[in-house]
Amino acid sequence: MTRDEVIEKIKKLLRMKHGGTPAEVETALSMAAELARKHGIDLSGVDPDKTEEQPIGHIDATTSARLGWECKYSSLVCQQFFGVTAMITQDVQCRFSGCGRRGRSEFKIRLIGTAWDTQIAIYVYQFLLRQFRVCWNTKRGRARNRQAFMYGMYIGICTKLEEQKQRQVSGEGLVLVGRAVARRDQYLKDHWPNAGTSDTTPDSDAKVSKYAGFLAGQDTEIRTGLADSGKVAPMLGA
Repeated sequence: MTRDEVIEKIKKLLRMKHGGTPAEVETALSMAAELARKHGIDLSGVDPDKTEEQPIGHIDATTSARLGWECKYSSLVCQQFFGVTAMITQDVQCRFSGCGRRGRSEFKIRLIGTAWDTQIAIYVYQFLLRQFRVCWNTKRGRARNRQAFMYGMYIGICTKLEEQKQRQVSGEGLVLVGRAVARRDQYLKDHWPNAGTSDTTPDSDAKVSKYAGFLAGQDTEIRTGLADSGKVAPMLGA
């Protein structure tokens, strides 16, 4: 058994004081003390309620020769409300043929976060991707500007999620969110130090298209489809 495994076992024993009988608590504390003595661990420095932070990683949500606005706005929703940082990468692939060297660009939407957060975000991203496209095809009405419609839809979704977020996140939750953002930012800086930013605001005013998109966004219901129990669970906006 490694030192880290011993510490985790000690933590589990110490947590018995939160819900065990007096006899169970006494036995658990005795076992914890014995394990600590045997492995040279300072018991006073073990916090049973502290859990290890999950490592930060990344997953690619979309790989394409061209990224539509629905890809960009879907990733921005995930970044703002689903615990990940989104970035666009471009890989240039070159090959040689009889006509000389030929290049091909491949764009990716990359989501950065813990394994659990990226799992949820990829599900939400794929749902929103379909939703943006379906709404453009069925709810645009007199709208003609595709980017403006999707921008308006993005704003509608974010407005709805923000209203519910304000009701659900406590002060402690905000501290945890801030810590998670800082860890993702550090991961981004370590792996892609030259990453920049991109403006997704439409060039034209296109009020009709924006408003039609905003209404479609307000009608959008998001479900993660994931829960600790493995059952479908509602998420913000549901």
